[in-house]
Amino acid sequence: MSPVKLAIILNNLLSRFGSFLMITILRMGGANIGRNTYISFSSRIVANNNLVIGNDCVIKSRVKIKANIVSIGHNCIISENSYITGDSDFTLGNKSFIGKKVRINVSRNVTIGEDVGIGENSVIWTHGYFPPADEGYPVTYSPVNIEDGAWVSTNIIILPGVNIGKGVIIGAGSVVTKDVEADSLVAGNPAKFIKKTSEFRSQKSFIEIMDKIFSRYPEFTLIEKDESLLKYAFHSKKMYVVDGSKISEKSLIPENSSILIFKYFTDTILYKTNSYLWFDLSSRTMTSKRSKEVQHLVNILRSYGIRLLKSY
Repeated sequence: MSPVKLAIILNNLLSRFGSFLMITILRMGGANIGRNTYISFSSRIVANNNLVIGNDCVIKSRVKIKANIVSIGHNCIISENSYITGDSDFTLGNKSFIGKKVRINVSRNVTIGEDVGIGENSVIWTHGYFPPADEGYPVTYSPVNIEDGAWVSTNIIILPGVNIGKGVIIGAGSVVTKDVEADSLVAGNPAKFIKKTSEFRSQKSFIEIMDKIFSRYPEFTLIEKDESLLKYAFHSKKMYVVDGSKISEKSLIPENSSILIFKYFTDTILYKTNSYLWFDLSSRTMTSKRSKEVQHLVNILRSYGIRLLKSY
């Protein structure tokens, strides 16, 4: 084994041990922390009243969280050198992502929904003051709420009292001074409405989009394709990509140990309770079984913004 590879292995072991120690300490203090969660030993988390962190979360190095109540859902990532501090409550929904060097002030409550992304170097304020109130200057304290599916891109400033609606996209470098309606693209300083997100979303079908993604990877060999189904050879397995809105669910029962990626199914019990490796892109959930194939697919899907939550 090369010295470089040995060093990587030792570093990973030490990192995992540090996370185990950190989680043990937090649990001894009353925290409720889920399975397969990683917390860097160089990070610090303090909750005055209650701390809950879900399954499969990653809190990277030198993160500082201090709040009254801290509630973090499943499959969340908080990146390096991010600071979330204040005396009120902080809530982060399932599958949400916080980039490097994000600053979130929690002088008042900050609520971030599910499947939300906050890019590097962004700042969320719940207070705005510096000149003294006794000299007549205004002092602002107000909560911030970011609803499900919003994308707050890099170097964004969000000011107190702002509500960002579902599916909003905020252009890089913007300063958000007032509420943003759902499914809007805004940008600028101050941020202004540009267009509805529906105006630039692709009108291609689910099958067309997934075919375009997997055609870029030589390890997937296309066997069959129609408007409702893609069938691939993937290493030693068969992989099916299925549009449930266009196919009879009972007509597709692939061989055991196949991989299924599907959307719009109404009855998925057959696949989730048998030996299939499955990815449900409607609910953003996936099999809890681990394999190299599963991890490779997770990495591919995440690289296209498709965040997944394990099913237990």
